[in-house]
Amino acid sequence: MSGFSTIRVATDAQGIATVTLDRPQKHHAMNATMMAELTGAAMTLGKDPAVRAVILAAEGPTFCAGGISTGCANSRRPMPPARPRRRRAFSPC
Repeated sequence: MSGFSTIRVATDAQGIATVTLDRPQKHHAMNATMMAELTGAAMTLGKDPAVRAVILAAEGPTFCAGGISTGCANSRRPMPPARPRRRRAFSPC
């Protein structure tokens, strides 16, 4: 699987796929491109019957610094309205 700019994907002969985050200069902080590529890779690997397991790894010493809000603001869906919390009656035995 190729054509990605922020991740690498490889599958070995035993069906173990490795998805590697590949933005070490940014400590693999997730942006809209990386989220789209991870989603696409997950969808593709999930449909492949030869893939038995997926390992998520990162290039370099940092795994992931979190998300970057720059470039992601337009891709966010509005949050659903909060549901009121229900209180449960607790009755000790």
